[in-house]
Amino acid sequence: MAIKTLKIKDLRNIKEASFSDLNQINVIFGKNASGKTSVLEAIYLLGLAKSFRSQSHIALINRDAEELVIHATLQDQTGIGVRKTLPSKSLYKINGKPAQSAADLAQNLPLQLINSDSFHLLSGGPGLRRSYLDKGVFHVEHGFLPTWRRAQKALKQRNTMLKRGRISYSELHPWDVELIENTEIIHGLRQLYIETLKQELSLLTREFANFGEALTIDYFAGWDQVNMSFEEALERAFRRDSVSGFSTVGPHRADIKIKIGGFPAIDVLSRGQQKTLVAMMQVAQGTGVYRATGQKPVFLVDDIGAELDAANGVKLLSMLADTGLQLFITAINPQDANLEGLSVNNPGWFHVEHGRVARV
Repeated sequence: MAIKTLKIKDLRNIKEASFSDLNQINVIFGKNASGKTSVLEAIYLLGLAKSFRSQSHIALINRDAEELVIHATLQDQTGIGVRKTLPSKSLYKINGKPAQSAADLAQNLPLQLINSDSFHLLSGGPGLRRSYLDKGVFHVEHGFLPTWRRAQKALKQRNTMLKRGRISYSELHPWDVELIENTEIIHGLRQLYIETLKQELSLLTREFANFGEALTIDYFAGWDQVNMSFEEALERAFRRDSVSGFSTVGPHRADIKIKIGGFPAIDVLSRGQQKTLVAMMQVAQGTGVYRATGQKPVFLVDDIGAELDAANGVKLLSMLADTGLQLFITAINPQDANLEGLSVNNPGWFHVEHGRVARV
């Protein structure tokens, strides 16, 4: 499996916990506030150098401690560690050596989190969908991140100049050249990734849902890419940008349009169908990364019974089990994990109570 062992010390109410011989599917169950979601949070910290619950060190670190420590050994024997110390110091290590950046952690341990916040992908703003899109591109195309960083730097400089007001287009030109060059690369990589995502999603919808060919995903680059180049879009938007004081077109405005029968999915699907579709999109992203890179993403599923009814919950877990990828599920009771009827070999069961973890 992607994670063989996991050790947690002083994360929230977990004083100390150790997991060994982790399976493909691992169920962490216990009452609310017992600490089961903190186990998923620990894995998330190892993969993304941040929490999906809070960015405050005070909130993360056990109240009786000065620091938290998390360590995992991966299937290929890579060791990943995270240490967060009060008031705000963070240290990340790979095989005992300091990681250059959080991106190094993400490349070693790709993750997919499915929780209550995940289901805002359709109903939330374009930033959520852009983040979802770029996460997939980042894992499939390792040259994406430095290009994205250069584009962000040029965009920041461009916006700083626009805020000054009363500037000519020629004054922006040096930063526009940098922004255009890197945006064209980003645009091309995003387009390629969308096609891969469509193929993965098509396989899932045929087997697990009845959306069929009615489901479409269209990529919007952040300008009218059909009728003009990005350079032309910047020129046309200059007057508007000068008034607003920021860049109104560009890769930072990208979005993906998810439709059913030509209509926005959010408008035609029931709430349950929306959640099923979002879950399928995350599974599709995980399997796409695996096919493209050979890296095995880890799926973290937090209390899915609270979000999906039993039938759709079983569909989701069936999709996940069929990928053969590693899965961590939280549930209040063991039966809430809905593993009955699935082709699951020897799942791991862990009971959490008052921050203490025991294998059962």
